[in-house]
Amino acid sequence: MEELYYFVQVATLLSFSQVAQSMGVSQPAVSQKIKSLEKKMGCQLFFRFGKRVMLTPEGKLFLAYAENAILAFNTISKTLTDKTIKQLTLAGDEHFLSILLKTLSDLDVQAIEITNSRQVIELIENDTYDIGVLWGNHSLPGLHRVELSSNRLVLAGSKRLINTYRTSGTLHLIRYDVAGAYKNFLENFIQTVGLTPTRVTTYNNLNLIKKAMLEEIGLAVISTDIIYDELHDGSLEICEFPETTLSIKNAMIYKQNHPQIDQITTLISKIKQSIKTKY
Repeated sequence: MEELYYFVQVATLLSFSQVAQSMGVSQPAVSQKIKSLEKKMGCQLFFRFGKRVMLTPEGKLFLAYAENAILAFNTISKTLTDKTIKQLTLAGDEHFLSILLKTLSDLDVQAIEITNSRQVIELIENDTYDIGVLWGNHSLPGLHRVELSSNRLVLAGSKRLINTYRTSGTLHLIRYDVAGAYKNFLENFIQTVGLTPTRVTTYNNLNLIKKAMLEEIGLAVISTDIIYDELHDGSLEICEFPETTLSIKNAMIYKQNHPQIDQITTLISKIKQSIKTKY
């Protein structure tokens, strides 16, 4: 790379002596660098006329490549040594993080699944993680909130079990064992609609809940984004309550004075576009 720097300087000043003076080295040292580069390239890069030099046709062609190589080297060198650039970390809901990592597999992030909203907020406030993913309408001093989506809460399951519930009132309810805002929204829906299950099965994993729904173990109160694919392929349906419409919002939070603010806003913009495309 050093030889390329010397070459570009000589090609710019067209003088070995001026380059030597500007770089604080001897003229023979400059000449040796150019000769070494010409030997490696297998061609003459300069015509020499006493103290004057001119680029050969090969030298003119090589100059563009040399300048681009130096620019690329400087760019990657700055990136690797810039301490403000680092891998971002996310903490939040298992379902939402799984969607992000699946649809945006090129994201350079580290993620941890945490369903408790209060714990997520604490991790962001004490700088343990950079970005938090939350359910609900959180507004906290010092934290910036970006809403990602708003989805309906519904009672859903197979068509057969929905028909059974409508005709007989028999309800085997599958419940999500979760803390924080999502749990509060679920409880509010159950009370508002007036669900009185005859049996309850609890799971602490959303994938297990979807599996139980598909295997017709019961009906579940769940947000539509979680069963988006199943609703569209017809494997699950919604048991509608026309008089009740409840929605749950999810958002990302980060500290307003975060040192990687540009990285964070770029990442969130990409995530929002992905969510818009999917839903």
